[in-house]
Amino acid sequence: MKKLLLMILFPSVAFCGELHFDLDSKNQENIIYSSSDNRFYLYPELGKDNFYYQDIDSSDGGVNYSPNKIFALIQRAEIGTLWNENGEPEKKSKYYCDLVRVEDGCIIDYFDGDMCYGKWDDKDNIIDGAGHIVKVDVNKSRLLPPKDMSNDDYFEVDFKYSIRPYVQCYPLDKNNLEHYETIAGLLKKIKYRDGEANYLYRKIKSYNLLSPTDILKKIKDNSKNIDVKTLKDTLSVHPLSKYNVTHYNNIAYYLERKNQYEESVFLLNKIIEKYPSRIVAYINIGDALWEMKNVDKAKDAYRTYIKLMQENGKENKIPKQVLERVSR
Repeated sequence: MKKLLLMILFPSVAFCGELHFDLDSKNQENIIYSSSDNRFYLYPELGKDNFYYQDIDSSDGGVNYSPNKIFALIQRAEIGTLWNENGEPEKKSKYYCDLVRVEDGCIIDYFDGDMCYGKWDDKDNIIDGAGHIVKVDVNKSRLLPPKDMSNDDYFEVDFKYSIRPYVQCYPLDKNNLEHYETIAGLLKKIKYRDGEANYLYRKIKSYNLLSPTDILKKIKDNSKNIDVKTLKDTLSVHPLSKYNVTHYNNIAYYLERKNQYEESVFLLNKIIEKYPSRIVAYINIGDALWEMKNVDKAKDAYRTYIKLMQENGKENKIPKQVLERVSR
């Protein structure tokens, strides 16, 4: 199978996005979008036994990038089953060209398949085969908004993209939360799309909860008391990952500085459980346990910290205080 890896780098900003072809859980070719804090398939993971599925073109002509790497055009075929006048099933295909906003994976627009072979002007507008300029608004998606998409009459027919890029186009807010709840219920009824429904239910739940970034900000400005329950709720919808572990570690650090040792230890234990080689977590939990007068456990954490620092050739950077406490 031919695979095309596309790296999009923006040196002037802190964003890096990547699109590449891969096989999804149904062994269908799909496109993964990934950035520093997101990773998802653009298209639903539908098996060929479904009445409708998509086929992604992974050939060299299947993707076309704008000059400034703001957009990507991706060619796909919608393949569905229709029944002829004799009652026999027939496969029907139609080709489309999807316009993806590279910054976040939102599907901005879609055209007939031939548009994928068009050209671009220097302002990232598309020039079609007839030489006409098709201006693209980077901030506006052609996809129906949640209020309209939640209409049960045409939802399954019109919702051709994964819920993840759709949410990138229409982030959850107080005005569309109810409509997203309806969309989640509709997804739950569709074969192979219950995973998307569960993601959306978690997203809806998380709307009223603090993200790791929110918690860190509120701790720093002393605008909210963060307890263990708040941390548990946040972890349930923002699980520890390589993308947010630094935020969680910083939260634990600032909690310890505010003398919230129990909360700090709770979070650091979660971090160590998933990332046992994360060195800084051991000195932080050692400090918090020491302040809680749990000297034996603090020393155990410090010893692990010292061992990992030695293994990484950083023995000369071990704080004197840590060595003094362990030797007592």
